[in-house]
Amino acid sequence: DCERLIAIANNTGPSFVVEVVGAHFWGSRGMGICIYAVQILSALLIGFADARRIPDRPAEADGHPPVPRGKGFMECLSESVSDSARAVVSVCGFIVFFAVSAGLMSHILSRVHLDGMMPYFGAVMEFSFGAEHAARLGGTAGAFLTGFSVGWSGLSIFAQCASFTAPHNIGLRRTAVCKCIQGILVGAAAAVYEAFFFVPSAVSSTVIPRQDIPAPVWVTEILILAVLALFSRRKSAIS
Repeated sequence: DCERLIAIANNTGPSFVVEVVGAHFWGSRGMGICIYAVQILSALLIGFADARRIPDRPAEADGHPPVPRGKGFMECLSESVSDSARAVVSVCGFIVFFAVSAGLMSHILSRVHLDGMMPYFGAVMEFSFGAEHAARLGGTAGAFLTGFSVGWSGLSIFAQCASFTAPHNIGLRRTAVCKCIQGILVGAAAAVYEAFFFVPSAVSSTVIPRQDIPAPVWVTEILILAVLALFSRRKSAIS
């Protein structure tokens, strides 16, 4: 269950996709909204398709394991803060490592006159780096690589996931397959949008005021929360 959840629940938030990728990189919030909407929709579709492959669970044995001793408030608070701090440091470490690696590779490729490979290399390595270089490439190919970067997420995200899944023997093979499919779907949608609906506009800031949040973004968020709430209630009723 954890492997299936990681494969579909690791997605980029609307603020980055709409404002940074769409408005700042492409000069079009519409491009960002398209990429974000298809990213969430493709994750749900892949999750539903993967869930249909789940075999019937074996009958549970009689009896229940002993309930562990409850922890006090201060103990829980201390552990949560400590674990969160370690997670923040770990994530920042991976981001810095892959940012430096991407910058180094960019320097090497420029020295050997292979700058055109950067959008493809960045799309595989780190999604923000890949999306930026793909937007510089422009055109249908650049739009596809931008969407693929967001849907695929990059090896940086896989390394971050492995940092907390490896100790529990949780594999990421399913995640790699699902994210690759998701990247292709999001990339294809971005390419179609660029070919038929793309209208660039001058956007001077990547900071979006609260009152100017595009309606499709928050409406989509509300619908997703409603769907998840309904499924949670249904699962509770079945169990």
